[in-house]
Amino acid sequence: MSLYDRFNLLRSGLSPRAQPPALVGYGVAVLLVGLSTLVGLWFRPATYYSPYLFFYAAILISLLYGGFGAGLASTFLSALLVNVLFQPPYWQFSHDLPVLARGSYFCLSFGFICWLVDARRRRAEGQIQTQHQLLDMAAAPVIMCDEDDRITYWNKGAESVYGWNEEEAIGQHLTELLHTVLPEPIQDIKRQLTSVGQWSGELKRTRKDGSAAFVSSSWTLRRTGRHGLTRLESDHDLTEQHLLEEQFLQAQKMEAVGRLSGGVAHDFNNILMIITGYGDLLKEQLGSDERQRRMIDEILKAANRAASLTHQLLAFSRKQILMPKVVDLNNVLADLGKMLPRLIGEDIDLEIVPGNGLGRVMADASQMQQVVMNLVVNARDAMPDGGRLTIETANTEWDEKSGREYGIEAKPGSFVLLSVADNGIGMDRETLAHLFEPFFTTKSVDKGTGLGLSIVYGVVKQSGGFIWVDSEPGQGTTFKIYLPRIEAEETNASPTNVPPKSRRGSEIILLVEDEQGVREAISYFLRGQGYTVLEAHNPKVAIEIAQKQSKPIHLLMTDMIMPEMNGRELATQLTATHPEMGVLYISGYTDRAIAGGTTIDANMNFLQKPFGFDVLGRKLRDILDR
Repeated sequence: MSLYDRFNLLRSGLSPRAQPPALVGYGVAVLLVGLSTLVGLWFRPATYYSPYLFFYAAILISLLYGGFGAGLASTFLSALLVNVLFQPPYWQFSHDLPVLARGSYFCLSFGFICWLVDARRRRAEGQIQTQHQLLDMAAAPVIMCDEDDRITYWNKGAESVYGWNEEEAIGQHLTELLHTVLPEPIQDIKRQLTSVGQWSGELKRTRKDGSAAFVSSSWTLRRTGRHGLTRLESDHDLTEQHLLEEQFLQAQKMEAVGRLSGGVAHDFNNILMIITGYGDLLKEQLGSDERQRRMIDEILKAANRAASLTHQLLAFSRKQILMPKVVDLNNVLADLGKMLPRLIGEDIDLEIVPGNGLGRVMADASQMQQVVMNLVVNARDAMPDGGRLTIETANTEWDEKSGREYGIEAKPGSFVLLSVADNGIGMDRETLAHLFEPFFTTKSVDKGTGLGLSIVYGVVKQSGGFIWVDSEPGQGTTFKIYLPRIEAEETNASPTNVPPKSRRGSEIILLVEDEQGVREAISYFLRGQGYTVLEAHNPKVAIEIAQKQSKPIHLLMTDMIMPEMNGRELATQLTATHPEMGVLYISGYTDRAIAGGTTIDANMNFLQKPFGFDVLGRKLRDILDR
């Protein structure tokens, strides 16, 4: 720091935070006094009345540079040399005084001056130290930089947000240390700082641990010397808010993709229903022509594969049909115990750790099995050279602190945790950002469709739970699924084996389906099985037919989603006047407004499109024969 800057700091009540080492200060004092002596002797005739002016300058500079000790040392040394080398008549003011008296007068005068200046310096340093302590108490980062962008001040708030302590940060280039990403060119920012003296904007920076920090930063430019400039920066941490905004945008994107996927799957299921329906009818009428039967079989196989794809899209969009029951996840894992080792291979060490006293969840057991298998397959593909796979269950509590820690908004409460962890290749942040999007995959084309984790996401969300994923490249991946815990006993849903029944019948069936091709195919099949079919293309026509029908209607077969009125509302209205009527619901998907939020009650009869006519025939007999 220049002498001019030090003088300005002293005059304004400020002082630099660090003094030079004492030995350096004393050395400078001796050097300055020596130079003053030489100059005084060289210009001795010209300094007849004031040979001490050079020593005054040396004492003042020593005081400003080295502090009180250096100033006092310079004073005593100057007094000694003056009394030895500059004798009367050169000091006319006191030529009659003894040498000791003149030296004492000189020392006392300048010693008092040194004491006054140093007292002012110490008071200024105390004020600055108090200000620094107050700034360190602030939670917000406060940083000072010189005109070269070198850090000169770094408070505790900056250490808390960015990770570097004061010793590590002081002297570093701020932009390079934090890898600052500016919202506009640096030339524009400097131009505004020069003209206005202030600038503010949002910055993206990198913490010491490598994570991103988003801050709202305000910069103020201040002149600290004749040519020196200092930039004062105050930051407000927006990282948590930014992450919440990203999560909200991601949720909106997932919801939009889900809506699109669900709509496409619904329409596609209706098309597949027509293909599989007429395919079944053609196969029955072909007779013994094996060549043509094989061709029909290939058509039906392709349609079934397409139907499987649409079911996965519905799972992601959370519009598939679930049959929720009280489930013990330990039993779900036990049922998969023999299948999983064959699925992952011998080079992967599988460990299943069931939780003690595990609570129950309300979920579709078959869908939860699908969730586990999809996660296991994903883990297997992440360990091409083998590894370790651990599946655990446990009771856990979720509170607001957990939500802030994991960045997940979820209602606090009791949950059952299902954890699937591997020590495979892991994932980077870019992959994690797109992890649950349908058709997103890092695998080759022949090894995956990109829907496995989308299904996991959809099933878990539809079951009222949420997922947290932890992964780093080379560090493996952990999926943690949280499902709401309930106090109930597990439902025993083991079906009883019964002999197959005939598909034929003679009952009257009211068929309500707004898709003409689907309605005609189902009607053709039912009439071929001996049933009397009353067709309606919308609920209004169905109600009119039911009111005019004199004979009893044995069964209502209705689509779930139709214009004006949905299937459940239609069934409620018709069964009020025809209590003997059975009901069979069919749909490509069910909407959130239907069936209590995309679920079907255990006592409801439902078939998911597309379905085979053999399945339809047995389902009809099950309902009508009760």
